[in-house]
Amino acid sequence: TNAGHIRVLQLRALKRAAQLERQERNSHIMQEQEASPFDSYVQLLSPESLRVLTLAHEEALNLKHNFIGTEHVLWGLASEGSLSTFLTPLNITPERVHTGIVFIYSGQAQWTQAQTRTQETADADVPPDPLKILTPRTKQMIVLAGNEMKSQGEQSIRPAHLLLGLIEEGSGIGAGLLRSMGVNLLQARSALIPPSSTQVCSFCGRSG
Repeated sequence: TNAGHIRVLQLRALKRAAQLERQERNSHIMQEQEASPFDSYVQLLSPESLRVLTLAHEEALNLKHNFIGTEHVLWGLASEGSLSTFLTPLNITPERVHTGIVFIYSGQAQWTQAQTRTQETADADVPPDPLKILTPRTKQMIVLAGNEMKSQGEQSIRPAHLLLGLIEEGSGIGAGLLRSMGVNLLQARSALIPPSSTQVCSFCGRSG
């Protein structure tokens, strides 16, 4: 069908975007700042959000990827369960996300496996800390999720905030997968934000 053809074209574009993100990750390895909003926000992740990252790490390991991108986090969000009532009607399932990720990286399998073997040799039997293998875009997603948490006057970053951060980041593989599955990101964002008269502006700090 025409829709299926468009989805294939979108996924092919995401394959190219994944190659560009690989270059981006390499360029950021030696540019990590000593302190950033990420460092403070990661301490505010709720148990459910930490579970999302754990699941994202498991998906990355399953695919022999030595990084956790927004696409892996999307799989974690679809698998963790807190957002099932929101994601399931949109047909965003772990199976569909996994299939999309496999398609995107199908031509890069040798690279990811080689990189993983190199890291395994260097680190012996010590598994990598998931927080240390987040891509720059994933870290930015968590910062944006923290901003959403603050704007809603909450004290911890829930999975809904992570999804909002993924949508707000917008240019990562995770957001691209959502688009390829027919999700309108603006509509999804509007549906995720709870209607409230006490929201706090992240720019001026005023409520309303």
